Amino acid sequence: MALLTRYVDHSLSTGNNDGTTTANAWWFLYKATAAMLADSGGAGTATTNQYKIYVKASETYGTDGTSPNPAESDDAGHDGAGGDAGAVIYLDTLGGVFTPNIFEGYHTTPGDGGIVTIDCAYDGANKLANGIWFNTSAQHHTAFKNFDVKNASADGGYGGTDADNLTFKNCRFKDNGGSGLTADDTIAAENCVFDNNGAAGANVDNTATFVSCIARNNTVIGIEVLSGVKYNCLAYDNGNNEQLKATGHYWVFGCTIDANNGNSSECIRQAGSGGYLHVANNIVYDAATGILAAGVLGDIQISRNCLFNSNTDDASNYPVEYDGGDGAPSTGDGVGNLGHVTGVPGFTGVYVPGANAQSAGLDAHFTNAFWVSFDAATNPPL
Repeated sequence: MALLTRYVDHSLSTGNNDGTTTANAWWFLYKATAAMLADSGGAGTATTNQYKIYVKASETYGTDGTSPNPAESDDAGHDGAGGDAGAVIYLDTLGGVFTPNIFEGYHTTPGDGGIVTIDCAYDGANKLANGIWFNTSAQHHTAFKNFDVKNASADGGYGGTDADNLTFKNCRFKDNGGSGLTADDTIAAENCVFDNNGAAGANVDNTATFVSCIARNNTVIGIEVLSGVKYNCLAYDNGNNEQLKATGHYWVFGCTIDANNGNSSECIRQAGSGGYLHVANNIVYDAATGILAAGVLGDIQISRNCLFNSNTDDASNYPVEYDGGDGAPSTGDGVGNLGHVTGVPGFTGVYVPGANAQSAGLDAHFTNAFWVSFDAATNPPL
């Protein structure tokens, strides 16, 4: 097995266009996935070699602006009869456990972190179904870095309930008709934004990991998992339901969750009987119920050092006791001194460093470069 580095540049019209160098880059994304498929045993199998695919952010990838174009999107052989199914990247090959395949966007020089836009809309009314389609019965061992996936008619990234072992870094899933991202087990996202999608921001299954991610303005739920970890994430203005939700075991650390005065909303929801919920160093703000658990499990769970404010009920079926006489818990489910506090978080209308949890939260966990680079209006993290 060899590591094959390949290049895609949609603006390039010279050279051999065999993908081997930046000067000879493939014009279209589907050329990369077609080469990987040819280097495998067929759909749903691993590539013989390991691939690093650099995609230049020279133009928007997706369609030609008026119709689904086989040269632009991978709809040759994959579209429905109507011509508006398909995907821009149709990934039906796998990497290896120790040799994962990587797709990475760049601006000028490979490795510079430039964001590649995948736009699924082609005439305003009609859209490709997905920006990225993952073979839905496979352990992919594949990572995507620096992609902005938007305007799919269904899920921006679609793996259903069977696509496993996928990692996303510095990606944004925005304005998609379904969820921003759906997949199965062992899904990881770092520095990703899930924004204004028609269902959940992200909906994945077990052993999910979200680090320094943002879920906002999604119609139903910010991020929903069966089990997993969320660290240093921000969730706000997601429907009138749960901002962060899990059915099984759930770990939420260092997050800011704002339900924005939802009458029936929860900031953190553990919805499955017998699932443990461990929380620490979060801001839980402006919900009908700040933390709602499926059942009272008490001291087998970790519950400490959170800031609660403006919730009708801070917690239900969950241990919450405050530190230093800051106030009595709304429910009295907790036992002992668990270090929770009340107070005003210091929000000033936008979620940027210095205006919110950086000074009011605990342990200064919002001071990393992700928050410094995040522009709340338009841009994904750098």
